[in-house]
Amino acid sequence: MKIKVLPFYDINSDTNAILAANHFDYNTIVWERGQCYYVKEKAFKMIERACIEGGAGYEGRRNSVVYKTKARNKVPIPINPKEDIYAFPTCSPSAHECSWIFYPHVKDIAPNGNNAAKTIITFKNHKQLVLDVSYNIIKRQMHLTSYCVVLFSPIPIDRPRLG
Repeated sequence: MKIKVLPFYDINSDTNAILAANHFDYNTIVWERGQCYYVKEKAFKMIERACIEGGAGYEGRRNSVVYKTKARNKVPIPINPKEDIYAFPTCSPSAHECSWIFYPHVKDIAPNGNNAAKTIITFKNHKQLVLDVSYNIIKRQMHLTSYCVVLFSPIPIDRPRLG
């Protein structure tokens, strides 16, 4: 059975993960809540385009996170804070094998049994992803991304303001 390959993919609030793929026909596999897409476009290009769609370029968003958190490596990106779209890279975004995990959809992370060099991510839809990234690195990424959510989330209009 031949799979359908999309030329590009628009990141949205249902995007769970963008996984790097080493395949002749496609460069990424995108997990949505109930769907899986094979896409020709590279993960980093999707992230860059989604940032622009969300109101600012990737470098500007990255620089803002670096400035506010002092983190320098594997910086999470507030792709579109108004839509609650935050993602973190599994390794350097410039690396071909870099995948992106979308924080709002993560239910749990755990080491893969006795193998702390791998991590199991369980999404809110109960789908699981095993990454060849250490549990401690993913745990750090989750903490840093949660801090970004606090820093960059817009204040709801109906929330009373003090002062």
